[in-house]
Amino acid sequence: MSTPGGLQFLGIFERGVPYKERIHFQASTPLNLAYYAVLHSTAQGQGVASGGHPCFWFPTLQLMGGEIVVLFTGPNMNPTNVSPSGRTFFWGHPKTIFNSPSDCVVVMQLVTWQTLGQSSFIPQLGNMFNVAPRK
Repeated sequence: MSTPGGLQFLGIFERGVPYKERIHFQASTPLNLAYYAVLHSTAQGQGVASGGHPCFWFPTLQLMGGEIVVLFTGPNMNPTNVSPSGRTFFWGHPKTIFNSPSDCVVVMQLVTWQTLGQSSFIPQLGNMFNVAPRK
């Protein structure tokens, strides 16, 4: 399944299995992971529910096309939980999150945003496509 901007969703694996539950993606083009976030959501009919679920925002990392990304939903409790590509991340949930057939993933490509708070401590990626802010 193609996702925004070249990050292809490959699937959710070992649903409900502690320390093994994970989501796989593949970069179909060169991209920076910092412009992507993953939401845990719930399917409802033909759509998904918003709100009340945690989000994972990837750190800054430039990927080449074809690279695999593995996001484990739990904490890094097992050092053997590593993707062959080396692009492995840990969401840090204390329990599995894909326990129901209706639990799903939403992948977002972040185009622009505004940061509030202590901006000197927050990485400023800003506006990837130089899109004018909405008024």
